[in-house]
Amino acid sequence: MLSATNVLPWYSFPFFPGRGKSIGDEDIRRRVIQKTIPPKGSCNVLDVGCIDGKRLLRATGRNSSVQGTALIRRSSDIPLELKEQMREKNLKVVVSDINSFMELPVFDLLYFFEFLSDYPKNRHMELLQYCKMLLKPGGLLVTAAMKNRENPNSRPVALRDLLEQSGFYKVRSYRLSGNLQLLTGERINKKL
Repeated sequence: MLSATNVLPWYSFPFFPGRGKSIGDEDIRRRVIQKTIPPKGSCNVLDVGCIDGKRLLRATGRNSSVQGTALIRRSSDIPLELKEQMREKNLKVVVSDINSFMELPVFDLLYFFEFLSDYPKNRHMELLQYCKMLLKPGGLLVTAAMKNRENPNSRPVALRDLLEQSGFYKVRSYRLSGNLQLLTGERINKKL
């Protein structure tokens, strides 16, 4: 009988359910939506580094009052049929990265699933503070970290510390799968 501790002959390490899932995995995407999107009421979402637009579309399935903007690097990142679906649900697609995106603090929720390791270390604090400025007072930044990532700055404990140092409060982490953790931090609930 196989169990989580047995090793399959063609598998080089023990099998653990959920290990190796990424933030783009459908089950993980569903769990992130359930954890972060309120079931009722308005919610304005900014999805930074959106891979394919599916996260915002799923969010409207949980709450039809969701409005959102997907920040993508290339127009070709989102297939035409998904762009059409997004347009029908009044979701915007903007070709930009977080560095050049200009907007008033109108977002209740900001998904930032690009690992900070993609940016120079000396920019991490500045980047998170800019993300905080895009949020309404009380808004929530949502990101993810991997325990086994080679870069120590993108591990859950380091990312949690960085969120706190950047001025986020109520920083929390939730296990999504084997090594993947969801981290959230709130912008203080008053105007700066």
